[in-house]
Amino acid sequence: AVVSTQSTGTLHLCPKNLTSDGFKFDLSFFEENFDICEFCEMIASHVKAILTDKRFVDFLKNHVQDICRLMGPLESLCTDELNSLIDEFVKMTGEMTEKSICQMLHLCPPNQFIKFF
Repeated sequence: AVVSTQSTGTLHLCPKNLTSDGFKFDLSFFEENFDICEFCEMIASHVKAILTDKRFVDFLKNHVQDICRLMGPLESLCTDELNSLIDEFVKMTGEMTEKSICQMLHLCPPNQFIKFF
């Protein structure tokens, strides 16, 4: 995606249709006053969908292995730790709602609790 700002102050996201093994994202143009919480929830929904695809998780792990090869004698430890982090991230995002993910990232306001005295 290309981000450009015109002199009018309007922020435009100029993506092409991004595809990765059948996943297609269609991001529209946004005004500078777009709802960041709503946008985050949309992205979180797509991320959660991608992370349910074993092919994508395997793709990530294969690239981790390629990177960890550069660590020499620490390759095995690097691969094990990063694969464990990927598994934990996939599990954690699967258990969370889009709203709670975005709240954790401080892109959506926290839930308001009513206190009873």
